Amino acid sequence: MKINAIDLLVVKIFLCLFFSSSVQALDIGPPVTASLLSKENKKVNTYNFSTDLKVLDISFCKCFSSDDIENMLAALPYNVEELYLTNTKLTDRCLRIIATLKNIKVLDISFCFSITSKGIEEMLLHLSRDIKKLYMGRIKLTDKCLKILPAFTHLKALDISYCHNLNPEVVEEMLLYLTKGVEVLLLGYVPVTFQSLRRISQLHSLKLLEIGCSSARQSFILEKVLSVLPQRLMIILSARRKMVHATDFNFVPDDEIGVTSCFCTIS
Repeated sequence: MKINAIDLLVVKIFLCLFFSSSVQALDIGPPVTASLLSKENKKVNTYNFSTDLKVLDISFCKCFSSDDIENMLAALPYNVEELYLTNTKLTDRCLRIIATLKNIKVLDISFCFSITSKGIEEMLLHLSRDIKKLYMGRIKLTDKCLKILPAFTHLKALDISYCHNLNPEVVEEMLLYLTKGVEVLLLGYVPVTFQSLRRISQLHSLKLLEIGCSSARQSFILEKVLSVLPQRLMIILSARRKMVHATDFNFVPDDEIGVTSCFCTIS
């Protein structure tokens, strides 16, 4: 018997959503595409999740409309802990639902281009303060959003990379009050000052840092950061090819300060 892609999707959703057994993680990921769901197959708009569901991952699933995602989130059990919604058709209405899930520990809304800065701010104001990992790369973050982040005192991982329209002074203030227990900090192409880098050097639990530059001034700042960062820290340096080359960072004395650097170039 020949089974096509839509058959596999239907079976996967049926097994995970409609059986009452203890399903703790549901991953509906690629290669599902919008073309796989015909009009007839998009009639299902209600979901019956297991009460034991802890993880929902629909990252990169373009086949789900904003209404589909809203219905899905509204049907989640109260004790769901991890949501991976990267590059989906998430809306502000979806964010309002997420804010009501008080047991959320991990949230990834990176690359969700339909959500607005106001919607993100409202979600952050009401989101569980116990969240541990918050990934918000390439979305419409504002300075107001940054000022809320220090309220999350249990954060272990924070991603605000490629959010360009941020005030460097507000970034500096956020880093000053950010929980000292953070282990992963992704700041690629976020405008930073040398004082911000000194704040980062005081995050003694930090294990992974992504930082980048888009100007000659920030390139100079990057040179300074490597002398003040804590030891045994993995650094991802992101820079535009026309601005910085890997050889520009060959001065880093890895054996002296214990810093491991990984250079990335962005066209």
